[in-house]
Amino acid sequence: MIEAGKTTTMVMLVLVGATAFTGVFSRGGGMSVISELVLAMPGGTVGH
Repeated sequence: MIEAGKTTTMVMLVLVGATAFTGVFSRGGGMSVISELVLAMPGGTVGH
């Protein structure tokens, strides 16, 4: 029973950390940086 509690706690901490990272990343303008990076890649709309 203790092992299940430890595993659940680890999973919840990972989820909380991921949510916090996503919030900071979005608020810091990371989404626009990634968007510009992807749009600058070669390939265009056709993928050549």
